[in-house]
Amino acid sequence: MCSCFEEWGKFDSEFDLSDFNSSAFTFPAFVFPALGIFLTVLFAQAFLGGHLGRGVANIIYTISRKASRVERDKLYSQMVSSILTVGFGGSAGLEAPIASTGSAIGSHAARWLRFNEKERTLLLACGAAASISAIFNAPIAGVILLSKYY
Repeated sequence: MCSCFEEWGKFDSEFDLSDFNSSAFTFPAFVFPALGIFLTVLFAQAFLGGHLGRGVANIIYTISRKASRVERDKLYSQMVSSILTVGFGGSAGLEAPIASTGSAIGSHAARWLRFNEKERTLLLACGAAASISAIFNAPIAGVILLSKYY
């Protein structure tokens, strides 16, 4: 085991930061996130009428005011906008978009199966909890999230 650490230390000492040319990375580091934000805004304006919605508060609002009926565009809108933002290097959290997409899948599955409002709310919460559990590999966090919604 000590030989592994010796090799690791040898690699670490050979890495020299003086050869790093930071001016070559300045332009893409600024342009790519700006391009991602521009594409996200363009997507929201062109396909969603300017209304993207944010955060987990939309899920709670949907449960309380809309009888757990999530709009059809939530199946893809949060996912596409977060892919564009994060994929181009933008700073955004992934919790809300994945929870919104999972809850939309649960809500639409419940509507397709013709469940009542209580069962639809349960499937909406299960979809959000399953998506959080799957994307972050944290099943207990998904269960805690389920208790928050239901």
